[in-house]
Amino acid sequence: MSAGALAEIARLERTRNYLQPGDVGAALWRWRAYVHRPERLLWGDYEFGDVHWYCCGSPWGARELLDAALRAMSPRGARELRAVVGRFDAVWNTPAPPYLAPAPWV
Repeated sequence: MSAGALAEIARLERTRNYLQPGDVGAALWRWRAYVHRPERLLWGDYEFGDVHWYCCGSPWGARELLDAALRAMSPRGARELRAVVGRFDAVWNTPAPPYLAPAPWV
């Protein structure tokens, strides 16, 4: 990201009451880490929930914070941040490969 976009994010974090310094970066990190988790862990989160979300933050809350930051930014800065977030969203929206059952003679 450009220095101008990073400066705009820093300004937003200083001036908005729902943001603190470093929140956008932490949300970006949390969303990236979540979308790159193996599918079996994602399924476990869906089935049973993740107790670490209470202390470390929800990835869905992080994605919502990123959306709020995107709406508050100028079009140029939002375009740059949207490009970064869009790469992680593309990983999230990639379909899982089909399940291949082992051959019965194996």
